[in-house]
Amino acid sequence: VLQAIAGADPMDPTATADRVPDYSRSLTGNVKGLRIGVPTNYFFDGVNPQTVTAVRAAIAQLRQMGATIVDVEVPHAELAGSAGWIVAMAEAACFHEQRMKATPELFDPIVRERLDAARFYPATDYIKALRVRSLLMDSMQRVFETCDVMAVPSGSPATKLDSPEVAGSDVKPGSTATPYRGGNTFIGNMTGLPAIVIPCGFTSDAPTLPLGIQFYGKPFDEATLFRVSHAYESSTTWHTRRPALDATPKTTALPADRERL
Repeated sequence: VLQAIAGADPMDPTATADRVPDYSRSLTGNVKGLRIGVPTNYFFDGVNPQTVTAVRAAIAQLRQMGATIVDVEVPHAELAGSAGWIVAMAEAACFHEQRMKATPELFDPIVRERLDAARFYPATDYIKALRVRSLLMDSMQRVFETCDVMAVPSGSPATKLDSPEVAGSDVKPGSTATPYRGGNTFIGNMTGLPAIVIPCGFTSDAPTLPLGIQFYGKPFDEATLFRVSHAYESSTTWHTRRPALDATPKTTALPADRERL
């Protein structure tokens, strides 16, 4: 799919005109000599223990396959979630301003509440968030001076469908870290770096739910992400398994303050 859609978009002034490589040529099944960075700060903090165990095992598997594992530190990573949230919501409020005025009832109540609040974000907060973006871009540039890809947990396991305590909530169950982290994706959102998530295990408690490892790559280096992901999946079977879910649909009422249209 990426091979078909990649390339310059004449309607998008921010799109690059760089040549698109043949991604299929990266599917060698070989990771020998590939340097995989593993963060020593932030990315594993507060993540579900089962996820951490599965991701560490996946990294160990890649080491056995010939990859070199490198410890890396990502300065300012803890700011990504807060800064990313400010940027995302402020820009969303601006983008949807006319729709919010004309047909607010068409928005999910939770989304509408967030967009309403974002209209009052101070411009100074938005500017500071953009400065954080610059810091994060510099941090990741330094990280990729010592590694080719960076491996992190994709997030905690998927929430069970019949869990009313987290229905409609952004809080990561059991986490002691920042409540909204976007599953360790905000670094990519803020820096524009490519990333990919693949299965690396399942939870042990029923119903078993998939766990994932996420790889970040250098700018426009999706090919290396395909290379490491293809090699890992060629040596494991996690991507062929399916959760043992109850075939009977379940519905759970949302808390009264989170009813949706």
